[in-house]
Amino acid sequence: MKICKDGRIWGQNNKEAGDHLGVLENHPAPYIKKGYNPKSAQNRPWLGKQRSKKTRDKISNKLMGENNPNYGKKGYWAGKKRPEFTGKNHPLYGKKRPEMRGKNHFMYGKPAFHSKRVYCKGICMRSPWEARVAQLADQSGIEWQYEPKRFYFEDCSYLPDFYFPKWNLWVEVKGWMNDEAKKRIELFRQHYPKENLLIIDSFLYKKYCEVINANRKNN
Repeated sequence: MKICKDGRIWGQNNKEAGDHLGVLENHPAPYIKKGYNPKSAQNRPWLGKQRSKKTRDKISNKLMGENNPNYGKKGYWAGKKRPEFTGKNHPLYGKKRPEMRGKNHFMYGKPAFHSKRVYCKGICMRSPWEARVAQLADQSGIEWQYEPKRFYFEDCSYLPDFYFPKWNLWVEVKGWMNDEAKKRIELFRQHYPKENLLIIDSFLYKKYCEVINANRKNN
């Protein structure tokens, strides 16, 4: 059995591949390492790029007719009548749609699903930026705590990324700010005016890295 460079099993869709779980457990494939994300840009060399028309036509022609793996196969709905979900046949027809905001949301108070998981000191963090901030703080001997406390409001909650006990400072690492994040931060500042909150955006993140790296070189 052959192992591709990206860790996939060559011919794993064929019958001769057999049970390859034992191989994966012992093989240092990149996607079974902690923090590996198959959807991240560094693992998708064609992200943001476009193949030439000649290449696209070549791929398309290879999947036409009998070359298509689904050639001659019937779809799931072949010969079946599709159910109607319009008007009175819709299960929510005449009913009030459930409210999915605040405490009624099934994810309220739970950590969000996120694809960019990285580890620092055995702690699973939500983004590489957060891990970088923690690493640079360690290198400078600065104590930090990751998401130690969640603050609850009437219809939502807010969980700052870091807390630095030395300065009694909460830190939020945000490369991109959406309306929901702005709302939570504003509520935090309104309800807890005595708490110090620093937002590290893309500009401050770059400056933060420069300052910490400069201090390391001087020391």
